[in-house]
Amino acid sequence: MVYCLLVWVLLVLVSGSMGLALLNRIAAEGFGRLSDRAITAVWLGLILLAVTLQAVSLFYPLSPLVGLTVALVLGALAVALPSTRITLTALLQRISGITLIGGLGLVVGMALLTVKPVRWVESTFYHYTAIRWLSEFGTVSGLALIRKNLGITSTWFALNAPLNGGAIAFRAGSLLNGFILCVALLHFLICLSRWRSGQARLSDRFKVGFFLLFLGYLAVAKEMQLILVSPSPDLPIALLVEVVSWSILVVAESTPQKSHIQSAIIPLILAVGAVTIKLSALPLWVVASLFYGFQSRWSLRHLLIGGTAIAILLLSTVLTGYTISGCPLYPSDLFCLNVPWSLSVGETQQFANETQSLTEWYGSPPAEQNTHLWLFWQWLKGRTLNQVMAFLVIVSGVCSLYLGWTFNNKRHTGKIWLLALGILGILFIISKGPLIRFGIGYLLVLPALTIAVWSEISLPKKFTEIELIFKNSKHPLERVKLPVILIFACSLGLAVIINPSSLQAYWLLPPNLRASVTTQQQVNGIDYFISSQGGCSASPLPCVKKVPSNVELKEPILGLKGGFVRTAH
Repeated sequence: MVYCLLVWVLLVLVSGSMGLALLNRIAAEGFGRLSDRAITAVWLGLILLAVTLQAVSLFYPLSPLVGLTVALVLGALAVALPSTRITLTALLQRISGITLIGGLGLVVGMALLTVKPVRWVESTFYHYTAIRWLSEFGTVSGLALIRKNLGITSTWFALNAPLNGGAIAFRAGSLLNGFILCVALLHFLICLSRWRSGQARLSDRFKVGFFLLFLGYLAVAKEMQLILVSPSPDLPIALLVEVVSWSILVVAESTPQKSHIQSAIIPLILAVGAVTIKLSALPLWVVASLFYGFQSRWSLRHLLIGGTAIAILLLSTVLTGYTISGCPLYPSDLFCLNVPWSLSVGETQQFANETQSLTEWYGSPPAEQNTHLWLFWQWLKGRTLNQVMAFLVIVSGVCSLYLGWTFNNKRHTGKIWLLALGILGILFIISKGPLIRFGIGYLLVLPALTIAVWSEISLPKKFTEIELIFKNSKHPLERVKLPVILIFACSLGLAVIINPSSLQAYWLLPPNLRASVTTQQQVNGIDYFISSQGGCSASPLPCVKKVPSNVELKEPILGLKGGFVRTAH
């Protein structure tokens, strides 16, 4: 737990400084409130740090020393800017003693909840393996040839790699997911304090509604609880859907019009950063790009700025994809190259079908049955979470009708963009892999926006009067005292009740990985470690479920670092 807390402090300082430097450089005045600026800065900094580490992995292994060096250099460059130091000073002056104590309780409670063994099957199957390759060897050419899942690249894996290597021995898999949930919870408390003080904007109400719905889902869904305690990129995507949506509302609410143009690139950067984490964020990119274009009135200068930002953020992902699998959007075969270290088009398409096609999941329907209806019924009765997803789709449809009825072109123009995001995201997830963990963020956008809009236009007067009682507080960070004190006690108490062993067994370091039973086999000069169950978390590299017969070392003198190619015969 101590290791977790130390890394979280470092992440806040480094990512916060980097994000503030970017916000000040862009002159994003739409994020004028200091707490909004700080939360946005942390998310921006995390994305920039993750993208930078992925780029570094093309040349060096992401060992703890390399990761720390990159973080300190970027953090130092950010703090060297006078504007960053001024904003950091203002933030420190706004944090009172009681807020600091409450925040400490929140952080410790979250650490106790998340510092426990990783049990999420996807992480034991390939997330950990991808992270270990990055930490020990960096980006390795042709890695998808020995295990198709390893062709899926993610900057989230690159950000995890230096935090898990060395003496930590890849134990801290839940560290980053716990951190971003802690940031999201802090943001929720700030927005909640504004709501109860009568100073909440639509963006604040949306944040409160979304996070309450997400916490409700987290409380009842065992799957999402397992994802939280893992290095899975599904959690950051869900939270980034909310952050991008919130930032669109913040920009739409800001005045004057000039601040819209300068600030509109922030949702775009966040959305593109989400795409580098996982391709399920593509609807975010589409909506954020259109939003940026409309806010800038399709000015050629601003389009060039936005295009440059997108290119810079995506460059490392494209290069990593070509290096590992020959495909920048793997498992999609779009823009794939036929190179010695790439999978064949047929293999790539087959793997994509295995992850996306209902026919691959449930087989072919009987001859007399309608294909689509039969597949839908098989999917619906397959898991309880599928039924929950279907329910949320229906709820989102009802919410979209309500939102359309309440539209007012003169106020809150950001609503139409969130409506588009919710609908597009749901359609995308249904078509590309109808699993609720892929699309929970999109499924909550419209219900959360409905809560925000309804509370603004229909909330009974007595609740508004209660809000106004607290209006005399000086600053948002001071108005958060009561919620923070409550969360201090609740988080610590809940953490100790749910995970009491953390205090005794994991007070210094996270738990060890579960050992995998493997056998060893040499093929074409490569020593493979075979896991019959597919889990390779704690196994030596290269660990596979099935040994490929047509793969050899690309440069035998370099060993595994040199990469892999298809055999010539």
